[in-house]
Amino acid sequence: MNKKAMIFNIALVFLTLAVLTTAFIQLSPNTKTLTIGDKQAGLFSLYNQGDKALFYVDASAKLAAYQTAYDLGQRGGFGEQSECGLYHGYVFWHNKTTYCEPKDVEGNFTARFNKNLDSYSASYPDASITDENYDVELKDNLEITGNARSDLKMSISGEASIATEYNKIIEKASAKYDVPSALIKAIIRQESNFNPKAVSIGCGAAGLMQLMPGTAQELGLKTYEDVSFNTCNDAYSKELAIDVADLSVEEAAKIDERFDPKKNIIAGTKHFLSQYQRYNHDIELSTAAYNWGAGNINRYCDYEVGFSTCTNVPDETSDYVEKVKQYYEEYGQLAVYSVKPSFKTNIDYDLNVYESIKNQAFDLHIKCLDKNSLMECLNNNRPEGWSYEEQIENPEKCSPDRRIAMINVAEDKEVLTENGFQNNVIKFAYYFDDEAEPDLVKGIELTPEDDSIILTWDKNEEDDIDHYEIYHAATSFEKLDQAALEDKVSEQTNSYTIANKGDYYAVVAVDCDNNMMEEGLVSRPSTPTLT
Repeated sequence: MNKKAMIFNIALVFLTLAVLTTAFIQLSPNTKTLTIGDKQAGLFSLYNQGDKALFYVDASAKLAAYQTAYDLGQRGGFGEQSECGLYHGYVFWHNKTTYCEPKDVEGNFTARFNKNLDSYSASYPDASITDENYDVELKDNLEITGNARSDLKMSISGEASIATEYNKIIEKASAKYDVPSALIKAIIRQESNFNPKAVSIGCGAAGLMQLMPGTAQELGLKTYEDVSFNTCNDAYSKELAIDVADLSVEEAAKIDERFDPKKNIIAGTKHFLSQYQRYNHDIELSTAAYNWGAGNINRYCDYEVGFSTCTNVPDETSDYVEKVKQYYEEYGQLAVYSVKPSFKTNIDYDLNVYESIKNQAFDLHIKCLDKNSLMECLNNNRPEGWSYEEQIENPEKCSPDRRIAMINVAEDKEVLTENGFQNNVIKFAYYFDDEAEPDLVKGIELTPEDDSIILTWDKNEEDDIDHYEIYHAATSFEKLDQAALEDKVSEQTNSYTIANKGDYYAVVAVDCDNNMMEEGLVSRPSTPTLT
């Protein structure tokens, strides 16, 4: 079972405990009737559905808080990841050049919490809970308050109301923008007859709510060939219709997001809302503006009186308004349940733990900089509850991997994981710089042979030696800039034959980070008697 399914099932267990609570029932002016028994049963169902939805929000908020604490730990305190990137699934807090510890853990928690809560809202089987709906505030001891921006609404619909595969999206758009779901559905039916790949031939509008390219781009949608016009274009519309004819809805949405049902309905409802609010929720004027354009309504109508005052109205627009009104009446709501699904929850967790861990990590970083044996230093200075993942297998000798520690910090607080409630673990990676100079090379011996000299020395036992460098000079020297570089020798070698062209010689160990002893070099005259 995946993580989402597991959490969803936990939430459903909570929902079975739901009891009926007080709800606000608002009767609409719709004239359609039901029998008394049917209406009472419908109202009772609204109470029951509404209470379950409210309980689901509360339970989801609790679960989302635990889940977010876990997610934050897995991401090293970030909502997503740091600018320093990842290392084998661990977020870098230092990546050789930059410190990248999380600077706004509360903000990261809030962003991730909203994302998790939205995923639970999307999983709810009823269409009433909208996502992206809460202003979240964090307080001490991780008390989380969510103030809903829009009401939770459910309704008893008229007999002629139809159930489409887009009902859930329509209900979410309705809750988000406070436009009646029956009206959104009526517009979709008139615009596209619920065909998500509909294209207006001769014009270029597309999708369920028939958005023009320019309008779609203003609403953040990608359009075919990235065009943004709002006037009709016959050639473009025909080309678009041909190119998507044999594509699935998912494939069509990749080349033009107007064919994505969710994006189209959300964007179309937001666009309609501007007309709906401008004309004071007058259905005739707002739907006429959606079809004919607000500029024409302002020019040809006394919109303070109503649509009946309009002149020069095209037959298409008159027919459009009448059809939308007819469908809206058919889909009309007999009763509406409306309440704000705000919540307050808390879990036993302290986000200040990250500040403490950051301080400990920085201290550890300072202590183990420039240490030739990194893991030995890390283990000798290990804070309580800390552990280190093994580095990748067989890294190249001078690979940066040898200086990276993957760190796990185990907490005593429980969070929700894929395996249920377990102690939280905060994960991050640190690169430990190395500027430590290798030890002086010892045991240098010189053996003359004709016109050459054989140099031998004791191999350096440090594990990060990359090579040795051979220097010579005519006179005694103690710094490298007083001698000439003769050659570089593999770290596996401890002898070298050199032409006898200088009186003094030195062998210098160089590590993987190009550190070397700059002074105090061991040097010997070439004369065998002077050892």
